[in-house]
Amino acid sequence: MKKLLKEANVPWDESIVAVTSDKKSYENKFLDTLNNGYPLIIIGILLFFYLGIILSIIFFAAVTSAILSPLMPSEIENSIFSVLSFMFFFVGIFSVISIIMGIRQLRRKGKWYVILYPDRILYKYRVNKKMYEQWVPLSKLQKCFIYPSQKSSYRLFFKGKMIKKIFFINVQFEYDELDTVHYIPMLLSNRYNDLNTIISYVQHAYHIPIYLTQRKIAKQETFQSIEDTHFQKVDFNGDLHAYIYNKRDGM
Repeated sequence: MKKLLKEANVPWDESIVAVTSDKKSYENKFLDTLNNGYPLIIIGILLFFYLGIILSIIFFAAVTSAILSPLMPSEIENSIFSVLSFMFFFVGIFSVISIIMGIRQLRRKGKWYVILYPDRILYKYRVNKKMYEQWVPLSKLQKCFIYPSQKSSYRLFFKGKMIKKIFFINVQFEYDELDTVHYIPMLLSNRYNDLNTIISYVQHAYHIPIYLTQRKIAKQETFQSIEDTHFQKVDFNGDLHAYIYNKRDGM
């Protein structure tokens, strides 16, 4: 929670109920740590030091070759230097790639953040690399919509189908302001535990009706393209993960 607040540039507050974002999470502290960029940077630095070892071996082999050249066949000498040169090049490439990928992961930010307080929601969203924010009192919320979306993942090494469908959860809060309907879109998130907490809180504390649809919209579709008849009012049971993977029919 504190890490997401830091990314969203929101100060820590003991009253905060939950925080979520579209930034990918494995909802496992160990796996999230592996995915945050630091391990890749550490691996890249270790490989960089390993380059120094290989360079030392190449230097030692060159000195040894100069001394023992009359006794060593040229084929063996060429093979040794070829292997060492390949290792130096291979390790060097992986060292640079690991460091670059690690830095990119560290710099990766979410497109939106939702911070739930006991009586209001702070919605922060990014447009053209600039962050905007919007405060909405929970008393203004009217409905909560839950629907999945899907995209195709193409696999080069596969058993069975080459195209795999990947599903994301979308949650939208509807509220009214100045006689105009607005939405707080929480799109393409896999932070099920955070979303479970947020939806359960607004349902039980503010009696906000929850609506869901089993229809999975395609990438080119929008929330507005789903007719109201596709949604049904439910008593949310706090388990989005089961819903999106269709482990049981109801909520």
